[in-house]
Amino acid sequence: MSTVVHGTGMSDLGAVKAAHPLEGGALNRGSTCGVVSGGCLAIALSNEDNLTSGDDERRAEVYRQLKEYTRWFEGRFGSTLCRERTDTSLTTIGGIANYLFSGKAFTRCIKHAGPVAERLVSELGAPYRPSNQGSASSSAGYCAGPVLRKIRELTGVGDDLLETISVALDGGVGLAGGLCGALAGALMATGVVWGIDPGDVGFHGALGSLLVGEFNTMHRLDRPELWSVAGRVIESFGQKFQSLECLDIARPFDSEQDLADFVERSTTCSAIIDWCADTTSDLIMKNT
Repeated sequence: MSTVVHGTGMSDLGAVKAAHPLEGGALNRGSTCGVVSGGCLAIALSNEDNLTSGDDERRAEVYRQLKEYTRWFEGRFGSTLCRERTDTSLTTIGGIANYLFSGKAFTRCIKHAGPVAERLVSELGAPYRPSNQGSASSSAGYCAGPVLRKIRELTGVGDDLLETISVALDGGVGLAGGLCGALAGALMATGVVWGIDPGDVGFHGALGSLLVGEFNTMHRLDRPELWSVAGRVIESFGQKFQSLECLDIARPFDSEQDLADFVERSTTCSAIIDWCADTTSDLIMKNT
């Protein structure tokens, strides 16, 4: 991603920082792979003009690109979920050691970033193709957007760009049924406050952040720090809704319209959106 600052006041590197808690499938919880989430956010960011155009077909086309990408990723690498791709838990010292020293960090993650980047460059350079699927024309998406919008109203955290590109997280990230989009949006709000950009802090800074975060998580320390605060959101969400994945709470979706129809009828989705926004806003205000 470049460093161009958009008119909304947030650079795309700000988006990288906000996406920090999505690594390892939601702070190493093994849900949607961070490469999948990052790729979907890149698609949305490159389509900012389409998403804000007011043109229903252009918005539907972005969702089509997202779905096509997650389908391709699953077909190429077997799964969009981190725990299935790494076949290990990243929430224990033993699991992290296995991931790092068995070579999986390279063979399951870093090595796959190249083909993903090539795919994204090819897809995002393709000419616009109308989806002919219609659109429900939501100005800020259906899952993550409403959460981010409410958090901004309650805390002042966030901005227009983040809410716009959060469509990438809808329907379990790219409509794939993975990490709940509402939860992913809440996590991105914590990333705005406490996240890091590896490009700014370098390898050692990123590793240090990971180690501190894992220490705080394993010892259940209550600190004003990303892993502590966002970890509480994740843990409470899992306890309340019994899963982090949209596949368990709802289902995968084929298109924007399919998602819109489901969300409109689902009392569970509306309850999750309200819970994510209120719980995360409360934690942000208590820890800043």
